[in-house]
Amino acid sequence: PAPAVIANTDGQGLRLRWTPGGPIAGALPEGTIVDVLPQHEVDADGVDWVKVDVLDGRSGWVAAEYVVELR
Repeated sequence: PAPAVIANTDGQGLRLRWTPGGPIAGALPEGTIVDVLPQHEVDADGVDWVKVDVLDGRSGWVAAEYVVELR
């Protein structure tokens, strides 16, 4: 997994979803640290989704455009 941060949401945070574009599993405030997993999917609307693990033990899918890898 690659460490990353939720960013560029204008302070609104991001929805964590059970499946790409699917039901909401929770919310991630801007600045949340996540581990990006190798799974990713592009949905019919062209949204690129990545699977992440949150440090609090949750996992799910988020829109890739709001995930900035830490280097």
